[in-house]
Amino acid sequence: MAFANSERLYEDYLGHGEKVLVVDDEETQREIACGILAKLGYTAEAVSSGEEAVEYLKEQQVDLVVLDLVMPKGTGCSIPENPVRIVSFENNSGDSISEWN
Repeated sequence: MAFANSERLYEDYLGHGEKVLVVDDEETQREIACGILAKLGYTAEAVSSGEEAVEYLKEQQVDLVVLDLVMPKGTGCSIPENPVRIVSFENNSGDSISEWN
């Protein structure tokens, strides 16, 4: 019975081709995020900086931006013009999740 519940939860996260932009200065993080999103049924694109994200978003529409908030060339917080929701997760032993609307 537990397996059926976990299968149902998995289905709740499946995409239907929605376009997601991943913004992260770490190449490995971009590759992992895009790979997971693709397996879940999303169309994922990635850029390596906030500046690239701004330029990308001038030309392309996306359904969601997954954004690293701590990058060497400025914080990701300055990228979205009208964010609806920002969820931040921090690890390295200090597990925390913060959410802003």
